[in-house]
Amino acid sequence: MEQFTVHTVNEIDELALKINQSQKMFVLLTGSNDPETGESWCPDCREVKDGLNKAVESVKENNVFVTCFVGYRSAWKGDNEFRRHEKLKAKSIPHVVEWGTSRFFEDTTVIADTDKMKAFFEGN
Repeated sequence: MEQFTVHTVNEIDELALKINQSQKMFVLLTGSNDPETGESWCPDCREVKDGLNKAVESVKENNVFVTCFVGYRSAWKGDNEFRRHEKLKAKSIPHVVEWGTSRFFEDTTVIADTDKMKAFFEGN
């Protein structure tokens, strides 16, 4: 699966316009990494990282996976573009959405489950 890293909703929108219409695009919203630790400030985001990465590695090459760092805790906790965007409507992070559909997960136990996320990426 082709992978991209972005930091804003505008960058997600731009990627969505550039990808082939036959490709599915999945977006992960996650907390930005702490420069001191190199890990996300968000404990739930750290919890899902390994299982989700394994699922992403197994998905068809034709699809696109976008990791979007939403900023630090103070930026995320307020009213922000990721909560307001019509295709994201994120209430919590981590948040994984299939772009252009109503399919998404915000449940940490599901996102951390490699098999469940593989099924999600495969359209099941």
